[in-house]
Amino acid sequence: MDVEPREAIHVEELLKEDVEEAKTLGMYVIWKSNNRELLEDLKAKPDYVIRTLSELLE
Repeated sequence: MDVEPREAIHVEELLKEDVEEAKTLGMYVIWKSNNRELLEDLKAKPDYVIRTLSELLE
């Protein structure tokens, strides 16, 4: 894709490595919560947290 990182959205279910990497690249991050990982343990936080993929359409 020919887009800048700030024009992209990264949707992730696994937190730590992928969220921090995407944020470092300048992407917006949406985390699909699985209730097993804690946000407090992250250096970089997702921009939004959802529970189901259908929430992306809202």
